[in-house]
Amino acid sequence: MENIGTFLGKWVIGKQLAGGVLLHLNAMVSVAPFQKISGHVTVTQATHPPLHVVVDVAGHYFDTTVGGTKVHVAIIRNVPSPLDGAPWLEMLVVWNEDWQSGTAWFSVQIGSSHFEESDAPVKVEK
Repeated sequence: MENIGTFLGKWVIGKQLAGGVLLHLNAMVSVAPFQKISGHVTVTQATHPPLHVVVDVAGHYFDTTVGGTKVHVAIIRNVPSPLDGAPWLEMLVVWNEDWQSGTAWFSVQIGSSHFEESDAPVKVEK
């Protein structure tokens, strides 16, 4: 029997290096048949001055099998903003079957600053 419904999730995405960028994804996941994700990402960086920007996001995911393991693959982007110079974000997240961990690629443009990371760990944020 297939799962039907929604759940809330909270994940941290990034390598957690000193001065590195972290994404904090807070989202509602609508499972079958919709397979949608919506919420917001808080982009942080422990620099001077510190970076702390919130971006509304939405996307879709699909289920597939990789090496005999079921995974959830999501393409998530910022919700378009009418404001000139508004933050821009896109990411590809591959979650393990239980949604507890995975790997991501992301690209973020905030003003003149651009951040991009691949093979970024994804973990449930507690």
